[in-house]
Amino acid sequence: MRCGLRRIRGNGEPAPYIHTGKDLDARIARSVFYHLIDLGVEGEVDGKPCFGVWSRGVFFPIGDVAAS
Repeated sequence: MRCGLRRIRGNGEPAPYIHTGKDLDARIARSVFYHLIDLGVEGEVDGKPCFGVWSRGVFFPIGDVAAS
């Protein structure tokens, strides 16, 4: 699972999307996006640090952890 902001055609405002698999992205409500980010923690996938959420014992990466 990946999520992030994307520019929408027309007004150019950013909109939150979540990748659901097999070339399918779903636009989600901004409040849901912020809630996911609020629940997120730093984890590790394939030995690399990333940001994501846990659900039923499975870690779902949201994005890369920015190098500081």
